[in-house]
Order: sequence, then C-alpha cells, then structure tokens
Amino acid sequence: MDIERAMQLSYWLVDPFPKRIPESGAERYVQIEQFYLKQPQISDLRRKFAEILLKLSCYMSIKVSPDHGEHWTALPDPEEALAQIVGCVGTKCLYFGVSSSDSVIILDGCDTYMTLFTEDPALVKLVTQLANAVGLFVWNGS
Repeated sequence: MDIERAMQLSYWLVDPFPKRIPESGAERYVQIEQFYLKQPQISDLRRKFAEILLKLSCYMSIKVSPDHGEHWTALPDPEEALAQIVGCVGTKCLYFGVSSSDSVIILDGCDTYMTLFTEDPALVKLVTQLANAVGLFVWNGS
C-alpha cells in the first residue's frame, strides 16, 4: 500500500465536529482540542475510533502499520487493536489500509480526528454510518 499516493486522494475527516471550524472560532477550537487531547477524553475518543475500525473490519480486510507503511499486519484481535488505537497519542501515528480499495485511514496521535483518504463513495458511506453510530461525524476536507 502506497501511503503517499493514497494521500493524494480526496479526504474525509472522522471528527467530533460536524464541519470545518470557521476562522472566527479558531481560538476557541484550540482550547476545545486541548481539552479532548487530555485524559480521559482522549481515551474515550480513541475507543470510538477503535469501534469504527473494528466494525469496518467485518466488511473488509484492514491492515495496520505503525511505521508509515514500511510494515503492514492484519488488524489484530479486538483487545489488541483497542490497546494499539487507544495508545496512539502524542507523536505516534497509525495507518490503516483498506483492502477493497487503495484507501488509507490515518490516526495521528496529536489529532482529535482520523483522516480517510479514498475515492470510494461506498466506503465513505459505510464509515459515515459507523461514525454516526458512536456520535462522531464525517465531512469532506478536500
């Protein structure tokens, strides 16, 4: 899976916010983002991301890479996957390759959102349904 190539695709954010924050709300957003990046909020948010990815893996094969795509492994069993995703904080980053397409989902440890790079509308629809089920939103960032 070529992450650099995938990052040229349209992208969608899986986010606690339903749309891009306007410039007028940027200062407040930084405060809210810092709140969500602290415990216990960050673990709660990561659990929601894990729930999305685990459920998505029932529909299509998901690979994970902790090293920018140098090495890929199958998404592990649910407990191990949860630990890996909840532990993705700070400078850590996880890459999830979706087998049905050249799509990649990136979870950066310093962000409050995941980014889905894809041109597959069916994948966007499914991820949106899964995100909405856990109280998150998906919006086009392109």
